[in-house]
Amino acid sequence: MSSSRIERGSDRPPLFPERAGTAADARMAGADSHRRWFKRMLPRSLYGRSLLILVLGLAPIIAPIFGGYLLLVGDWRAIFVFQALVALVVKEFFYRYASKQARRLKLRVLVASAFDHRADALSSLLA
Repeated sequence: MSSSRIERGSDRPPLFPERAGTAADARMAGADSHRRWFKRMLPRSLYGRSLLILVLGLAPIIAPIFGGYLLLVGDWRAIFVFQALVALVVKEFFYRYASKQARRLKLRVLVASAFDHRADALSSLLA
């Protein structure tokens, strides 16, 4: 029996000593690598979700205050001009990021997506 055999790369004995080296150990090793990947990727996804919650939670508070200041400076058209400028800046950022990733990954689909962001930015100027 191989009950005293230790898996490669591990300091612990196999989970099922009576079936060491079988397909059950291979499945458990796959689950262990998935668990390591999940631990590494979880903080990134939580960061994105917490940022989204922060923006969606603060936007209804900040928008009326900022809109009121824009109305003090100008008329109601100032709000729309400001929104168009913000859309232009954000879409241009998306274009630059997508085109950089397209060059890095050499994907033509991302190039098309980047040009779609640029077209959206230009259409926000015309609106």
